[in-house]
Amino acid sequence: MPDIAQKNGIDMGNIASINEQTVSAGGGAYDPINETGTYTETIPTSGLIKRGGVELGQNYWRDGYTVADATIGFPNGTDTVVNIGSDVDGILNVVGEDLPAGMGDVSIVSAGRYISWVIDSAGKLWRVGSNLYGGNSANAGTESDLREWRQVTGVGDSDTGWTDVSVANTTTLLINSGKLYAIGANSYGVFGNGTTSGNYFSFLQIGSDSDWSKVTLTSYNAFAIKGASNVLYSAGRNTNGMCGNGTTSGNQTTWTALTATNMVSATNNNFTFVVGSRNNAMAIQSGRAFFWGDPSSLEAFGGNFTTDQTIAVQSGSVGGTLQTDWVSGCVEDRSSHLINSSGELYHAGFGGYYNALNGSTTNHDAGDHVQTGTDTDWQEVKAQRDYTFATGAIARKGNTIYFSGIRNNGHFVDTTSYYITSPTAISQSVTSGTAWDVASTAGNANTIYIISYT
Repeated sequence: MPDIAQKNGIDMGNIASINEQTVSAGGGAYDPINETGTYTETIPTSGLIKRGGVELGQNYWRDGYTVADATIGFPNGTDTVVNIGSDVDGILNVVGEDLPAGMGDVSIVSAGRYISWVIDSAGKLWRVGSNLYGGNSANAGTESDLREWRQVTGVGDSDTGWTDVSVANTTTLLINSGKLYAIGANSYGVFGNGTTSGNYFSFLQIGSDSDWSKVTLTSYNAFAIKGASNVLYSAGRNTNGMCGNGTTSGNQTTWTALTATNMVSATNNNFTFVVGSRNNAMAIQSGRAFFWGDPSSLEAFGGNFTTDQTIAVQSGSVGGTLQTDWVSGCVEDRSSHLINSSGELYHAGFGGYYNALNGSTTNHDAGDHVQTGTDTDWQEVKAQRDYTFATGAIARKGNTIYFSGIRNNGHFVDTTSYYITSPTAISQSVTSGTAWDVASTAGNANTIYIISYT
């Protein structure tokens, strides 16, 4: 290689260090001009955004380089990706050496197919990815697709008033100072504003209420908790009884409280948790787990339910007794997981493809939720079934995230095995309170996003 005085505008003769490693141009342990010697990359240990997984049909990373498509907009900051070589072996990649200036510790991250969102500890909202599904209203229709995190400003009552965000496919719902906002597609009326018209380049406030506290989007539906009494609401497609209003017909284009018939004291209040998947959903009211929608013949809800439940029904029995200490969980088309106040993890429904996080493929379809192991430090669990392309469960126990199921291009663990037959840890440890999310796209593999601080 000829003598090079500069590379990319950098004076190569005056480099004192690279990535905090002392070097000597032209004869040290590592020669950055002739690229000889040994150079060991060191990665920062704090303030990192980590990503693992490949989304088929979109952009790939090969040989340390990014291949970007501005018309799609990749949802994790392609221009700042580093340490890409590990993508092929399943190790989580580091995206961006540091978080953007002004971004505080992350409290919420919601990852979508084309766009991802972060709310930090100061209540600021940040986005990355396609402008089509999340353009800043201050630059409506003019802002380009983002490949680095950028703060959203000029929306809502306060730039530091954001408290919740949820994205699914091409729709995002957000809460600022208790007010509900929407951007993107409005398929099936998931905005809950009485229409099915999308709002792509600006944030649309839904109604005038200022007491929204929690919002969750699924492929076809939206669920929310609002009011001083924490009432549970739904909007969107009503196939399989997904709106929980006693029917299976029509789209529910306005926010409507779920029918309370089976709820505690037949009253729709005191809900603390809600989550859903394509065809069903679950929520927790006063420590009790309620499910609605399609449990499939594999009894995803437990409780021996095999037909559509158009009104939320209580499940989550252990040893024949309905439990009242559930704090979180998840549900997908064929199974569900629940975590109780003691940090114990339970499973019901389909156990095939090792998605029960217990090292077996046994179905739990006898009515009860069955405990997974004996550990008492489970914190969160998320299950994925994206048609037949990816199946598995991901959970955090202590400071480690575990996955079992079908890997299928979603590099959740450090292995190339197709079946992850027992709970296998992602090699990078995460801190208590770390915000993380799993994106799942139709026909594509899953992707895990972790915002980690040490």
